Amino acid sequence: MPYLSETSRERLYTCDRRIITICEQAIKFIDFTVVCGHRTDDEQDQLYAQGRTAPGRIITHKRGGESIHNTDPSRALDFAPYPIDWSNIVRFGEVAGIMKYIAWNNGINLQWGGDWPNFKDYPHIQIAAV
Repeated sequence: MPYLSETSRERLYTCDRRIITICEQAIKFIDFTVVCGHRTDDEQDQLYAQGRTAPGRIITHKRGGESIHNTDPSRALDFAPYPIDWSNIVRFGEVAGIMKYIAWNNGINLQWGGDWPNFKDYPHIQIAAV
């Protein structure tokens, strides 16, 4: 049975209790790792620089303080399904689908970055603003 590693749990526990609930239930059905929960403003700024003033591709449109990863606790989480293959969008969708179903069953309004129309962020889930 899949389980969250100590590192994944440390990252997960920087998140809103609702995300923790979703992930602790989802791991019983599908294997994934937690890549990131809370980010500092400086960490967010470094990611924002990618593809702009630093090497790499653009992975965020939010500067430090603008992302809900920057809330404390974080209302966003990035995950990766095992085995990790960043190009396997189907696998990201499988994990997100399970997470969305669990969220729905728990009355949690969850958004997946893969559903966004203009900027696909497949590793990203977030608690929707009410």
